[in-house]
Amino acid sequence: MFIRIFVKADSKEEALIYSNNFESIISNSVVALKNTRIEQYWKLPKQYCIEYEFKDIINERFSGIINKIGKNPDITTDGGRIREYIFSKTAGEIYLENTEWILINVGE
Repeated sequence: MFIRIFVKADSKEEALIYSNNFESIISNSVVALKNTRIEQYWKLPKQYCIEYEFKDIINERFSGIINKIGKNPDITTDGGRIREYIFSKTAGEIYLENTEWILINVGE
């Protein structure tokens, strides 16, 4: 399972600063969150993809966090089970500076 966030930044260091807020919010809802890579997104200049891996979700916390990140995420399913949450705009209760979009993969 993984999470990818895409942020506008001039460097990897700046992108990591913007990701700190998201990381602190989501870490309470997943098990064993770790940053696995950060790289410039090849399609857009000044955009970085930060990827995290995690082992499991804490359901009672996770659904609340999903609602706070953004309204009406796109959801992909596999056999009726939610596979991914895709936030194209993070306009929820939580403000995530310079974050363009977030993909949370909860599939096995």
